[in-house]
Amino acid sequence: TRIDGAALRILAAMEKVNVFDPPCASPNCGSYLNENVTSDAHKELALEVARDSIIMLKNDDNVLPLSYAQKIAVVGSYSTQEPYDSTAPGANPFQGDKCAGGGSGHVFGPYVVNAWQGIKTRADAGIDVVLNATDDPESALMFLQSEKPDITIVVVGTSSSEAVDRPNLSLDNDADILIE
Repeated sequence: TRIDGAALRILAAMEKVNVFDPPCASPNCGSYLNENVTSDAHKELALEVARDSIIMLKNDDNVLPLSYAQKIAVVGSYSTQEPYDSTAPGANPFQGDKCAGGGSGHVFGPYVVNAWQGIKTRADAGIDVVLNATDDPESALMFLQSEKPDITIVVVGTSSSEAVDRPNLSLDNDADILIE
């Protein structure tokens, strides 16, 4: 039957990855689960996948590249987000971050460049890049009025983790208002 076939495919996949005969049993798996199995080949593959999966921006009105700007403002708390190292001794392996999410799928990547670092590094010489790493709309508005940038890049977002329901679809810290 179709159900038998579906069950067989699931069980075959589980057998292939050794689910039925694991190398350890909980709660004695700490060293096994925290073992660093990252190799140079894994790092190269992860970098290639990340580069290939980047979403290209829509360039309405030929805004890009930003080389005409003399001053770029970067606003939002996600602009300086650093990854949480869930592999560090004593770290919570299920705690997430804005870079890689949370739960069992969280990966501590060796090549994380936050938006602020990336924009500042890639800006042409002579372009002033200023930062207000807050989601507070009043602070951001005062900052933008005082800095008078040619371009403002808003870096906001949200994250979630396993077994935790989000109360709404708003961005973290009610940062939706920064986009409006």
